[in-house]
Amino acid sequence: MKRLVVYHPQKMMAVCLTDLIEKSERFTMLGAVSSTEELYSVAEKGDVDMILLSVSCTNTNTIKIVRELRHRVVGVRIAIYSQGEITNLFSFMSYTEGVTAILPHDINYMSMMMTLVNIANGEYITPIPHIKIKGRDKRLSRREIEVLNLVVEGLSLIQISSILGVNDKTVSTYKARLYKKLNVSNLVELVALYNSVLE
Repeated sequence: MKRLVVYHPQKMMAVCLTDLIEKSERFTMLGAVSSTEELYSVAEKGDVDMILLSVSCTNTNTIKIVRELRHRVVGVRIAIYSQGEITNLFSFMSYTEGVTAILPHDINYMSMMMTLVNIANGEYITPIPHIKIKGRDKRLSRREIEVLNLVVEGLSLIQISSILGVNDKTVSTYKARLYKKLNVSNLVELVALYNSVLE
């Protein structure tokens, strides 16, 4: 069973979500947390497979939390949920930082559980928004975004292939596609472009 942590800035909401998910008996719940410090602590302590993260994070930007989680726990799957609509820009930034899926704001319990199971199995539910980067109007695939995030973290092809469960030649192919789509010729240019989108 996949190990899951639930974060919501209101402790009661985090506990309620944890109880609901636990009843499905499809996940091992590692905690219901309401502060980023707790979230980082639980994520670093246990072997966390997934994190369900609220976008109504208090005191800190959600993207910064995602970035920090990806830095602390390589390969963790992060699902974001919200009580309201999420913009295309937020969706793009989330995927750029390595979010696995964004749950629709109007999702019901059964759909949420099926979605979490799908995420645990490596599937996605939210389409990646169309992006524009300095005049480059391109659509990146989810796998390309995953490779992009891991490449700019400085991981080798072998490390990336291990995390994604593909061979290193496949990772090399995705990397080449990124260079072509984003019109860069080397890693330095790719990282500079990536960082310019996050500024």
